[in-house]
Amino acid sequence: MPRLAPTLVVVALLVGTGVAFALTERLKLERSPITDVRVAKVFSPVCRCPQQRAFVRFRLRRADRVTLEVLDGDGDLVRTVASGSRRPAGRLEFRWDGRDESGRRVRDGVYRPRVRLSRRGRTFVMPNPIRVDTVRPRFLGASMTPRVISPDGDGRREYVTARYEVTEPAKVYVVVNGKRRVESQLRRADGRLQWFGRVGKRPVRAGRYRIVLVAEDRAGNRSSTRPFGVTVRYVDVLRARVSVRPRTHFRVRVTTYASNFRWRLARARGVARAGVLRLRAPRKPGRYVLYVTVKGRADKAVVRVRRP
Repeated sequence: MPRLAPTLVVVALLVGTGVAFALTERLKLERSPITDVRVAKVFSPVCRCPQQRAFVRFRLRRADRVTLEVLDGDGDLVRTVASGSRRPAGRLEFRWDGRDESGRRVRDGVYRPRVRLSRRGRTFVMPNPIRVDTVRPRFLGASMTPRVISPDGDGRREYVTARYEVTEPAKVYVVVNGKRRVESQLRRADGRLQWFGRVGKRPVRAGRYRIVLVAEDRAGNRSSTRPFGVTVRYVDVLRARVSVRPRTHFRVRVTTYASNFRWRLARARGVARAGVLRLRAPRKPGRYVLYVTVKGRADKAVVRVRRP
């Protein structure tokens, strides 16, 4: 009997090894109970934006009790997002708000989701990292030129150019009077954008506009520049009211970036260039309106012809 003991031990080891090998091969051949995994790459719990929460999505082949946990870089448990709740087969989605079990916001860094399936007895630490980033991009410099534009289609001062530099690659937006009008196509640390003084395909009205540059990183953190004032001008009559005697000559100054403009006073009309417009008052006393136009944009001045 003592001589059979070593033989029995060897046989037991061989049997155990075979069983383990068979189980391993079976697990290799068995399809994973979760598929189509998608995890947010980066988010900011403080951004007040769509990236304020990190999503974890996957497809469950069979119904099971699912526990979703978040681990830090050392593998320690940070937060249990879902605890053993029964979930049907199909697409599942979970959201993590970037806080630990005590409700405190976690530090910036890399975290990983872990999934436990109770019925299957399987645990998966997903290789997809989630990065928490709460640092806002900062503008190192920003400029806007020119400050007066005339988007009338004649090729002169049609747009304003914004140049910028930020501390990290970010999307940059041109916000005009509180509404986003232009955005960069790529996330870069520097670049330039142009606003053509239009909303859709239509030029905006003449006036002064408040323009701000906004930088947004991948996590959704944002920062903005100081406001820049930009004036949209088409054609301006610098005197709103003129008082003259009948048939006398008078002058008004007209400013425009167009090559010329049209004018009309009573029955008289013509074409002139920017500068001093010389006119002759109508014969009859009364109130008249001087109109000046550039490509459908107009300004006016009231001309009062006094009695002699």
